Amino acid sequence: IWENGDVYHGEWVDGIISGYGAYNLSDGGRYEGQFSDGDFNGTGEMIWKNKDAYNGDWVNGVRTGNGRYIWENGDVYHGEWVDGIISGYGAYNLSDGGRYEGQFSDGDFNGTGEMIWKNKDAYNGDWVNGVRTGNGRYI
Repeated sequence: IWENGDVYHGEWVDGIISGYGAYNLSDGGRYEGQFSDGDFNGTGEMIWKNKDAYNGDWVNGVRTGNGRYIWENGDVYHGEWVDGIISGYGAYNLSDGGRYEGQFSDGDFNGTGEMIWKNKDAYNGDWVNGVRTGNGRYI
């Protein structure tokens, strides 16, 4: 138990958190998975106090690699992350039934991708900062 109330239960190597374990944060959040050099490294799941959840790859305590994030409102993203930001290829399912699949950069639709809205309208083409920009087809 740390001074701030956080609690860790799991493996240690030479006095440092390393291996598999569970880390309960005093604010109600919880991480369970792989640790290395005292930080989240490898695969693991983090559930925050607000019930947002991420399950996937971690590098030095940051979401990096492939993973799935579920927001409290029901939105779900599954795909690539870089330095804690949605970047690369992935699919974002909106709680209202809409879905985007394609390229992301800096947490937004950037590159080529397809958006299908809940009313079944669809756009397949280029995106810049979440806006349809460039070549594309709207149906």
